[in-house]
Amino acid sequence: MSVSPILTIGALLVAAGALAGCPAKPKPVIDPIGEVLPSPSALLARISTAAQSRRSLRALGRITYFGEEGRVRLNVVEVVERPARFRIETISPLEQPIDTMTSDGERLWLLSKGVLREGPATPENIARLVPIPLRASELVDVLLGGVPISDRYKPVRVERSAKDAELLELTLEDDAHVRALITIDPAESKVLSAEVKEASGELRFSVAFSDFEALSAGGALPKTIEFKMPARKLDVAIKLKELEANVAIEPTLFVLVPPPGVRPEPLPSPPVPVDASGSGR
Repeated sequence: MSVSPILTIGALLVAAGALAGCPAKPKPVIDPIGEVLPSPSALLARISTAAQSRRSLRALGRITYFGEEGRVRLNVVEVVERPARFRIETISPLEQPIDTMTSDGERLWLLSKGVLREGPATPENIARLVPIPLRASELVDVLLGGVPISDRYKPVRVERSAKDAELLELTLEDDAHVRALITIDPAESKVLSAEVKEASGELRFSVAFSDFEALSAGGALPKTIEFKMPARKLDVAIKLKELEANVAIEPTLFVLVPPPGVRPEPLPSPPVPVDASGSGR
């Protein structure tokens, strides 16, 4: 999906304001049917506020994975809590536990094939179970039906789609050529999809939300989440059958404590920065 260019007259407004001796006022964006659209920052704030109302989730469901190894279907248990705590357990069709990954937002534990490993909650370590490398807070945002976009992205443009959805475009702070596009239901501020594209235009990853369940406190949670990462030929769908939102969760669920005498194997840590002298800091 691409965003058509919007002509901007910001430079002309600034010049006119200078000539008139007063500051220029930003011109509101008007869609093809004559409605004034929110500013990019206002729209991002609106959907972020809506997302924050979904604080926690306990859910059972099924995950279907299509990749280079073919198709795999597993049952899944999800427990997540803002801002960045999560627990994901995969279970075989015969109800046998396979993998468990937990994080308190800083540290991460992975129990797989009887081996417990521990390390920092980096995107690379999270991707050992979740196929798309995301920060812990970004993964929690996705599982709670929000935007998988951190403050690394800045809102730059808003449009109205042909299906009357709002389209919010963002750029990566340290690389303006990397862009994200978020599709939003304007009536309920629901995120319907999000995609991130490389500077070349190639899709880095996408996520789509559907089958929303209304919550008693307001808002809705998606019961179907679909990830795609074309470069790795990944297509992952999570379909939730049972869910509880905004419930109290015991903090111990986000930590895996090894049995006495067992020392977890280390997961890789980020490289140590090197200063000008060549020594680690």
